[in-house]
Amino acid sequence: MVTMIKLIDILKEGAYDSMTRKIVTDIMREWKDQYMDEQGDLEFEDDYELTDAKGRLFEFNLRAVLRVKATKSQRYIADGGVDQLEDPPYMEVKFQVDPRNLPQMWETIYFDLTDVVRHELEHLTQQGINVIPSKEMGDDEIMRNLINMKLAPKAEYFKLEKEVDAMLQGMYLKAKKTRTPFKDVINDYFNKVKLNKQDRQDILDLWSTRLRALNLPPIQ
Repeated sequence: MVTMIKLIDILKEGAYDSMTRKIVTDIMREWKDQYMDEQGDLEFEDDYELTDAKGRLFEFNLRAVLRVKATKSQRYIADGGVDQLEDPPYMEVKFQVDPRNLPQMWETIYFDLTDVVRHELEHLTQQGINVIPSKEMGDDEIMRNLINMKLAPKAEYFKLEKEVDAMLQGMYLKAKKTRTPFKDVINDYFNKVKLNKQDRQDILDLWSTRLRALNLPPIQ
């Protein structure tokens, strides 16, 4: 029987894996070089023109900030966002870590950064100058605003068409990098965002319908 690790080893590299790897490597190198064992913001900015595995050009501005800040709960944040309609588009990466958790947290930051960057690259394909016709999706700002204002259930965010594909792609690449079962990475994320059992199942059911279209394996 093929083990999960062996299965991951033989999977082909995705079209955006090398781009993700380069961006993550650039960010991590700058953050580590700037870190002086004290609190403060570690910042990296660059303008990217990259080609994916299929020869498609991606252009965007990147700003990546790691806030090193002591908090009572030793708070850790891994987040990001994009504005696809800027010219060129804008990608932002926002992390926070307690200095008491460095350097031991660098590996965790690396893998979470891989997830976030791959997630945001997927968003760049959905709208704007980097759009890929087969991935193009309509604007969902109204629903996002309703969720942010708590006028729609929190769980609806994880069902947004754009977010489904981005979350699956980011978490699957993280699963490959960490040699962790795909479902474990997803469950860990659900734990962090505190989804209840019914919402988890509803979201998993929806996500599972997109796997074949994204050339991703079953969530198991």
